[in-house]
Amino acid sequence: MVALQTTAQPPVRISADDFLQSVSAHPELRKRLAEVNSLTARSLAKKDDKLTAEASNHQTAFQKYAFAVEANALLSFQRVWMREQQIAEQKHFQENVLAVKANGNDVLLKQEVLTRGSQLYAFELETERKLHVKEINEWVRHEYGDQPILPDGWAWSFDEVSSTVSGTEDLLTDIRNLSEVFVQINGIIALQEKLIAKIDRKETLTVLNELAELNAYKKKRWATFEQIAVKKAELFTLVGDQKSDAGSHLSGSN
Repeated sequence: MVALQTTAQPPVRISADDFLQSVSAHPELRKRLAEVNSLTARSLAKKDDKLTAEASNHQTAFQKYAFAVEANALLSFQRVWMREQQIAEQKHFQENVLAVKANGNDVLLKQEVLTRGSQLYAFELETERKLHVKEINEWVRHEYGDQPILPDGWAWSFDEVSSTVSGTEDLLTDIRNLSEVFVQINGIIALQEKLIAKIDRKETLTVLNELAELNAYKKKRWATFEQIAVKKAELFTLVGDQKSDAGSHLSGSN
């Protein structure tokens, strides 16, 4: 018998909103929600205060669990997008390094060092990207099946911060501070790029050193973006927790 050959499906790009909607419909979450709804229905039917309180507690616990799951899933989604941008940036850096015309052994050696270092970093980024791609696809397999998905943009930008929920002040301050650092690094990167453009192309070693400096600033920018993403995942969870507590309080007062 001739074995059937299957062609892997190309990935499709989906937005963070579509991804989150799919995650919220994950079978595990639906199963837990059905259990909570069943308990709630029994408490209403029996009009038992103790059972009603238990149902309310289960509702709150489920809502907090769901928000935590969604926050972690969105963080993985964000990281896939970030790693894609970082890998592309490293490839561009390697092209710029190799475009410098070597005029001596010291320049050739410097090119080799920078290229190999960048290739190693890109390999590490790709390893992380694959891990997070696997994570986000597991969360949407119930809807997309074997059709792989990839992010069509970020989950959280570096500067979008809004929350009217009390108790989030410290996190909001951290995000705003990190966002300011992000902006400042961007400014330095722009200046560094202007500096490189003005250097005499014959000063090859100087050009390579300044390209390496530029790459270091760009790495720092992504490290800051990573911190912002983690903080925003924490904010997402905290806001969800407080909404869950508020909902539980309202349910308990009815």
